[in-house]
Amino acid sequence: MSNSNNLFVKFKNMPVDSIIKTVIVATILCFVCSMVVSFAAVNLKEIQDVNKTLDKQKIYYKLQVYIMMGWMYKKLFLHFSLLL
Repeated sequence: MSNSNNLFVKFKNMPVDSIIKTVIVATILCFVCSMVVSFAAVNLKEIQDVNKTLDKQKIYYKLQVYIMMGWMYKKLFLHFSLLL
């Protein structure tokens, strides 16, 4: 126990602009951030799948609306061209 406590004291007493301290802090920060991102990716997978399905449905419904609008414009254009 005293050995790990001694390492922490050595780390704490290092100068702030030390290259070794900077590398250690950056490594720990990268590890913690990667754990947070991994945790979020695993836990949000279910929500992502639902959103993907909803997005596909939205695209399908928009396509149906565009097709229907195109059909209506074509019919309207045909009606006006017959009047001329």
